[in-house]
Amino acid sequence: MMKKHFVITLQNLKNRGENMKVALVGPSELSAFDKKDIHNYVDAIAQEHEIALLAYRSIEVEVFKYFVNHSELASQLHVYTFQKLIHMPEALRTSIEFLVSKGASYHSFDYDEVLVNRDTYIRAWRDIVDVSDLVVSFYDSKKTTLMIPIDEAKSKNKKGLVYYLPGLNEDKFKQAADKKMRFV
Repeated sequence: MMKKHFVITLQNLKNRGENMKVALVGPSELSAFDKKDIHNYVDAIAQEHEIALLAYRSIEVEVFKYFVNHSELASQLHVYTFQKLIHMPEALRTSIEFLVSKGASYHSFDYDEVLVNRDTYIRAWRDIVDVSDLVVSFYDSKKTTLMIPIDEAKSKNKKGLVYYLPGLNEDKFKQAADKKMRFV
């Protein structure tokens, strides 16, 4: 049921059969409900649409898990990092290398610092938004930087979608997907 709604929501933006590039962002600290919602969303769009992901303190672990388990869809994934792959933590590097071997694309912004300042973060998202059709922010209301990609999309007249994560609230998790999403 939920999968159908996600697809319909995306089809409101593009005609049926057209491939979109959807940039995803979200918090790195996720509840079990949050993880399930993210998995459901990725599962709903991965076969027909490309996914762009900046692997930096975001939802990359959950998205990588999905694509490792569905490696036949890896070519739909575009991974961006600030640091070069060789400088990434081993678990992330291994996942990225595996996904690239299965067809995912990879781009590094060649940033040498471990911590990224706000201006660098915004510039990276500008580049990602330039090549994306839609930005989806899985929002937890705690991490305000999750709205930066949405703001960048709006500034470029591209669509943004805020998906409100349920956190630990089971009632919110059980809500229909359209109650959790808002186009901006």
